[in-house]
Parts: sequence; structure tokens; C-alpha cells
Amino acid sequence: MSRPLVLAAVLPALALAGCAGTPEVNGAVGITVTADGAPVAVVEICRGSVQELGVAGPNRGQQPNEVHADLVAAAPVRASTTVVLAAPGEDWQGTPLRAPLDDDLYVVLAGDHEEDSELTQADFRVAELDALTPDTVQYSVYDDDRGPRSVQAPLADFHDLACRTRG
Repeated sequence: MSRPLVLAAVLPALALAGCAGTPEVNGAVGITVTADGAPVAVVEICRGSVQELGVAGPNRGQQPNEVHADLVAAAPVRASTTVVLAAPGEDWQGTPLRAPLDDDLYVVLAGDHEEDSELTQADFRVAELDALTPDTVQYSVYDDDRGPRSVQAPLADFHDLACRTRG
């Protein structure tokens, strides 16, 4: 594969991950599951919009992350929502998440390239999904001393947690 094709294959994930500049963080994305265990992106928008949603990983050093889901909303999404990643519905077009995933570290990314904004990402492993319930969300927090880490909270509290410092 030539270099331009590699870049074209990973460009949406890189733009969402913040590698294309310094986008404004306008919320957070988390991960939960349906009653039957299907992964669900929890998109908490504090302000602005989201139009792109994806799953990438695992991190293999210098190799580009694989894109496992690459979805684009028909119109900017301005309110918090949930998206079943394997069956996103008619409002989202693109490549849904395909199972099975290995038990590597994956990341859920969301943003709006047109508005140069993004949500903080959520990291997960398949074993962590297996331990989640539909009323619990896992999301990533960043600590200057400890770096990124995954935490869980009640789904009902996630909007307040995601928007506490983003008004």
C-alpha cells in the first residue's frame, strides 16, 4: 500500500483524535452496552456538534491504528445521543463496527471536522465491555500525574460528569 493510501485510510481517525490541529473539546464520548452486550457509544455534547464517530485501534506503535467503525451523521448532531456501533441506524452512514474484536485497547472517537471540535475519547477492551451493564458507562479521564485512565459511572450521571468543566 502506498503512503497516500495509508493516510487516506486513517485520516478520519487522525482528524478525530486531534492530530490535525487543536480542536475545541466540547463534550465526551463513553462506551456502554445493550442488554445483549452490543457496544454503544454514549455521545455527550456540552456545546457545538458532532458529525463523525469512529472506533480505532489497537495502538501498535508506529503502525497506523486500524479503523473498525467510521460513521458520519447525515446532519450535525447537537444533542447528546447513543449509537449502537454495530447497527447505528439510518441517521449514521459509513462503516459500522464489525465483531469480533481482539482483547486489545480500542478507542471511541467523536468530533465535527467542519467545526474543528471533538469530544474526549473513551478507551476500552472487550473484557471491559463484557463487565459493563446498560446502565453503566465507561469513559476516559486524563490526569497530569497518571495519564489517561478508564473509569466507570452510572449512565444517568454521565452528562453532568462530561460537561462539568465544559459548560
